[in-house]
Amino acid sequence: MDQLLNGSVSEPSPIERLAYEVVRKVLGVTVEHWDTQASDRQGQVDAHLHYPDGHQAALEVTTIGDQKAMQLIGTLERTEFTWPSDAAWWWTMTIRNGRDLPRAQRIYREIIARCEAANVESPWGLPAEERRGQNDLHWLLYDSSAELHGHREVPNLDDEGRPRGVMVTPGGIGGMVDRQMTTFAGHLGAALAAPGPAHRIAKLLRDPLPERHLYARVEMSGLEFSAFDGLMMARGIPPEPPLLPAGITNLWLMPRFGAHVFLWAPSGWSLHQVIDEPEE
Repeated sequence: MDQLLNGSVSEPSPIERLAYEVVRKVLGVTVEHWDTQASDRQGQVDAHLHYPDGHQAALEVTTIGDQKAMQLIGTLERTEFTWPSDAAWWWTMTIRNGRDLPRAQRIYREIIARCEAANVESPWGLPAEERRGQNDLHWLLYDSSAELHGHREVPNLDDEGRPRGVMVTPGGIGGMVDRQMTTFAGHLGAALAAPGPAHRIAKLLRDPLPERHLYARVEMSGLEFSAFDGLMMARGIPPEPPLLPAGITNLWLMPRFGAHVFLWAPSGWSLHQVIDEPEE
């Protein structure tokens, strides 16, 4: 019996559970959670794959993305991207930097109330004299990464009388589009060299099984826009193999909020729909 360090077997994280289900669905394998906190499994890979023919493979799960951006999204997710509001209109806010989140949460109600009282849909519409000085309005407009916008034509209460609240999202990204994904391999190689993925790759390479799978959830902040756009829109397959360290045989790439996964194997790239689209 395994000797456990804390008396309990660790459970897969939510991202690991998703990865296990995706891999199981695509390959038809049995996925065994391997990094269980047992004393003889410390620092080992997340899972072992068991194929119907009896051979096995190692699987490690990681995330490609900027740590601060991921923390911001995680914080907003816990509020379901909605803050309470007793305003008359529906309001939306974008925040690009997590450092601005606490102050924005403290002041948004008061600034919305001032905007509605002045019948303006943006704090920029408030009188110039109110924007002078070191006050909350000045900070929001000139010093923060937050942008607040009201929608006068959309009431805060929905058709069932429930408040919509303020929808709060991270700032968007944009840039050139690379429909043929010709630069994808280079951008991906740079992303995999970041400390987080590199640590996971080193862990995977220590596993003695010769077939090693790296599964990566890719955040919007994890790749240059052109590369993430190609991954998210899935218009085609990258024309070049990924730049992987020797010993990594398979690579899984699933964009955040995507319903599909790209798989690199020795035979080449393939694209798989792994989450069923809702029926209309």
